[in-house]
Amino acid sequence: MFNLKYYINQLEFSKDVVFKDYSKVYKGNSGVTKYKKELAIFKSYLNSDYINIPEIYFEDEEKTLIIMEKIGGETLDRIYIDDKEQFEYLMKKFGETLGYIHSLDINPVKEVIPGYYTSQKKYFNDYIESLKNRIINLGEMEYLEILDSLCRRFKEVNFNNICLNHGDYHFWNVIFTDKKQLYILDWEKSKIVDCRYDIANTLILCYSWFGIDLKEYMLEGYVNVTRKDIQQLECFEALLSFDSFTACVPFIQGADDSYVRDKTYMWIKRRYDLFVENNGRRIEKAEEYLKTKGIL
Repeated sequence: MFNLKYYINQLEFSKDVVFKDYSKVYKGNSGVTKYKKELAIFKSYLNSDYINIPEIYFEDEEKTLIIMEKIGGETLDRIYIDDKEQFEYLMKKFGETLGYIHSLDINPVKEVIPGYYTSQKKYFNDYIESLKNRIINLGEMEYLEILDSLCRRFKEVNFNNICLNHGDYHFWNVIFTDKKQLYILDWEKSKIVDCRYDIANTLILCYSWFGIDLKEYMLEGYVNVTRKDIQQLECFEALLSFDSFTACVPFIQGADDSYVRDKTYMWIKRRYDLFVENNGRRIEKAEEYLKTKGIL
């Protein structure tokens, strides 16, 4: 973030802006993929009546960078949540905004956003395969039985709620402005899949990072907007909690965690709590690891 000074007809202007570099790679997605994905979303939905996103001032496809509007306000985690009335209001608004995201027309962006929107079964199978490969590489075969159990639960699930998923919808990516508007940032992980992936991922991220159970109010806001009965969400919560916790297994196996702060040990514990709650299995190694960190 910096202040940009510029001139028009010899008149000097300045503006606070955000510079974003997409050159890094994550989970196999190149910087070009991230750049095209986010730029398409910013351009397609900037004038939406219900979704607030920053305006793009400058773009450079060759260098995969943009300069965009800096939004004033506080990220949602900084809001004083001990005020029950304000907490309920913000969590419902948070859910409503996700509902509006899932109601967007995908046609303007589907060509640049990876996601098996034509074959949800393929997306699910590829997702499960990636989790199996993770477990096999870790050598923790007890998790495969849990994953197989998850797959059996999904045999009754119909993937019929295809929409644009934000992919990383949590408090750090939402700014609450002085005008009581929510601005949504960081669309790099967006995809076009069943809406319940996004809902479950948000519930898990917000609880594991912030220790906040917002499910009741968030879903109330979401349903108010979409008018959809969200069935079998518990299957997606089990799957996403399995994903989030098993990503922490290298720490339990002894990988260097010297850089991890105490707060993040609590984050690992919360991931474990959700894993146990949603999958019905406890892992002795995980509990021993948490005890060594002073977390019972």
